[in-house]
Amino acid sequence: MKARSTLCSAERLHAETHGSVSSEAAEPDRKDVGNPRSRNGWLACYAAGFVAPTLCTALIWPLRDRFVSSSILIFYLLGVLLVAARKGRAASFLASVLSAGAFAYFFAPPIFSLAVADIENVIALGAMLTVAQVTGALVEALQIQVGIAAQRESQAAALYRLSAALALARHETEVIETAVRQLHEQFGVRAVLLFPGRDGRLRYPTAPPMPESLRSVDLTAAECALHPELGKSDMPLYHPIEGSGSVFGVMVLGGQHSVGASRPQPGQDAFLGLFRNQIAQALERTRLAEQAREASLQVEAEALRNSLLGAISHDLRTPLTRIMSAAGILAEQQDQLTREEQRELSTFIQDEAERISELTTKILDMARIAGGTIALQREWNTAEEIVGATLNRLDRMLEGRPVNIQLADTMPLLWADPVLLQQVLSNLIENAIKYTPASSPIDISGNRTADGLKLEVADRGPGIPDGFEARIFDKFFRIEPESPHGGAGLGLALCRAIVEAHDGHISATNRTGGGTVFTLSLPVHEPPAMAFEEGADP
Repeated sequence: MKARSTLCSAERLHAETHGSVSSEAAEPDRKDVGNPRSRNGWLACYAAGFVAPTLCTALIWPLRDRFVSSSILIFYLLGVLLVAARKGRAASFLASVLSAGAFAYFFAPPIFSLAVADIENVIALGAMLTVAQVTGALVEALQIQVGIAAQRESQAAALYRLSAALALARHETEVIETAVRQLHEQFGVRAVLLFPGRDGRLRYPTAPPMPESLRSVDLTAAECALHPELGKSDMPLYHPIEGSGSVFGVMVLGGQHSVGASRPQPGQDAFLGLFRNQIAQALERTRLAEQAREASLQVEAEALRNSLLGAISHDLRTPLTRIMSAAGILAEQQDQLTREEQRELSTFIQDEAERISELTTKILDMARIAGGTIALQREWNTAEEIVGATLNRLDRMLEGRPVNIQLADTMPLLWADPVLLQQVLSNLIENAIKYTPASSPIDISGNRTADGLKLEVADRGPGIPDGFEARIFDKFFRIEPESPHGGAGLGLALCRAIVEAHDGHISATNRTGGGTVFTLSLPVHEPPAMAFEEGADP
């Protein structure tokens, strides 16, 4: 700690003596009203203070016999006020003194002499000088207030632009990019935001630098701003980024990017502090949002793990127990069983094994789709081909059950993954087989809609309880957890994931007269143009 504090002190000394940007160098020439610093500003004031009384004298001299002294003084006073409004108090003071001298020399008896014989003229001259000075001071104060108001308006607009830009940033990198751009736009400086790594030391960003970014930074000097306990940094280029009770980064400002761009001045420290606070709040917001998202993912992962363990313990353990029992009977009592009983046990083992295989496949498919690792193998297919292939897969399960198919002749081609869509239809038909009487029909229909294509799978089962129409598509959700039909509650979740991967939508509603209707809405793509071989009949 002591060594790092010594380093900070050394860096402060280096910045004070050899820094590329000091407070004085960073402060541009300011055109303060009434107190110009440049030589041209002083010359402009002197010229205005001299020209105004000279012009007034030239205009009044031909008409001197028609005006009384008070009117002439008012004319001079008007010139002084105009100078005060344009050039400030210093110029108005010079104009008032010269106007008094010009009035005394050219118009107050005796003329062509600075002596004033009439006491009324003396009083009038004194009043004019007093009014000119008071008015000049008031005009200067008003101009200063106007300048301050304009500056505050400009700063408020800049803070609003910064706030609006930061509000659109959703990630820390976007906040950093916005901050660097806004700092350059408002102050004309290059900037970089530094954050500590896992070892607690500041690291330079690894991302490619922006055009407005500061390319190189002394990390040792920046450590002074990151660790206030080591001593306050006096270097004006290193600013701590403070969150709620802690410093979690450093904002470093560098040289000008373009000629004429203003840089942070000592008088702009408060404004720069507001900039820094807004940036810090946006960074803290994105970090808290990221922490909340990670916590939510952890909770969701934990819930998924618990549901998966529950599904494995219940829906896999039960068929495995049955398989083990049936296999044990076959092994121990094979000589005592008839051929028909052996066939029944073998069929039972096969059915239970298929059930385990089906459940395992659904779990793996759901995991792959949730992880975004499944890529759609899109092909051009007709709805008739997909429905027909699905029914062929389920031929044994559909034995003896009526299936009604009504597909419109105007059905367009589908640009989709046929294997995954067959999986969707298979899951829906298996649900209908599982939850409806054996003799009840299953209706499959399809037609074109205004914005796509619609496929429906309808049954005549018990339907869906009110309020569960959307929840049945959630992972591991079952209306009756202890249902004798088994299942892990993954089939419909898998259907929704596949349909949404095709930019479609799936929904479930109760059917008029009893039963459930599952509706798949899929987008329609423009089919490829048909190409005919040369010499072939079109």
